[in-house]
Amino acid sequence: MDELQRQFRARVEALDLDSPGYVQAFQQMSDDWRTISEKIAAAYPLDVPNAECHHAMLKGIAFENQAWKPSSSGGFPTKGDRVDFFRFGSEAASLWTQQDDDYTVLLVEVDRTNVPSNLWRTLGSSISVSIGLSSMQEDSQEINYAWIYRFDQNTPVTEQARLDGDDPLILTNRLIFRLERWFEQARILELLLRDEKFFVAAQQLCDSFRSHWFCLECALQPATYRRHEHAEPDAWSMVSQIPRMENAIVQATRAVEGLIGKPGQNQTRTRDRWQREIPLAPDDIFELAGKSYFDFYYDLFQVRNDSAHGFGAFSARLTRLDAVAAQTFAHAVVKSRFDRDVCTNEEAQRRLSFNAALMTNIRDSDYEGMSTPLTARRERD
Repeated sequence: MDELQRQFRARVEALDLDSPGYVQAFQQMSDDWRTISEKIAAAYPLDVPNAECHHAMLKGIAFENQAWKPSSSGGFPTKGDRVDFFRFGSEAASLWTQQDDDYTVLLVEVDRTNVPSNLWRTLGSSISVSIGLSSMQEDSQEINYAWIYRFDQNTPVTEQARLDGDDPLILTNRLIFRLERWFEQARILELLLRDEKFFVAAQQLCDSFRSHWFCLECALQPATYRRHEHAEPDAWSMVSQIPRMENAIVQATRAVEGLIGKPGQNQTRTRDRWQREIPLAPDDIFELAGKSYFDFYYDLFQVRNDSAHGFGAFSARLTRLDAVAAQTFAHAVVKSRFDRDVCTNEEAQRRLSFNAALMTNIRDSDYEGMSTPLTARRERD
């Protein structure tokens, strides 16, 4: 396109705008521009996933290069290696060592015979939720897709034609994991795939913590064992913190509402619905609030209403403890639903077709327990 523009300018530099030569040159450039655009659109269609683009590298996550091939030397991966990992709905995940002396990345190939809808619960979004849930919200990471046209496993991702163009940060800002971590988290991924209601609630809970983070571990401890007391913001920062706390309360309440509904005037029916949906004992004491979980359930929605409807003014009653209590309660509800419906890790690995041989090779490797970002090329040196 740039070359076409350059040729046009050189051709009409000395021509008058109203001259036949200028009109002819402009028409020729327009025709050429249309032809080139049609070729580009055919070669790089934007409606991914499609026949030309159904592979993507997941940005924001990578893996230490552990030994994963059965060999006496332990078998560190080499550039271009691609090893099956597991399946997640329409996505087949594999481990791709895309360049020497770097971490291994996660690649997905989408089954084009089962193209998802716009409300596609992707593996990337599920991994992001899983990281938050499994770390007690200590870690948070957004996972994005770097779509690759006509994928070639022997070519580094930075040298391949991608939908996102030349993103200079494609291999940065990522969490590095050991592969065993994801074998151990199979049951979280499996439930996120199986149960849309749980997925939505868990995603809202994670979003709540991204808006307003606190030490969840301490909030779940009796007061005498807490290392953090979740102090109120300083007077000069309260105005900045209120919107974050309000959003956190709203999202936490949405997570609760999605799993057990709103509390009704008939407490007997409300209690019956609670006990159908989660095993959390409603009359147990929610220590952070000094009342039963069931009583706090009713209080929560009043706090949510105050946070969601400010009517152009700051809430004079909102405290940080309100947000911490709402989020901790939502965590208890989501965890209770998880405990009720989750399967074993072994069953989850079977359902998601995890590569059991890969785990066996890692455990039996001569390099057991070793972690390195380097590939076999450096190992041979």
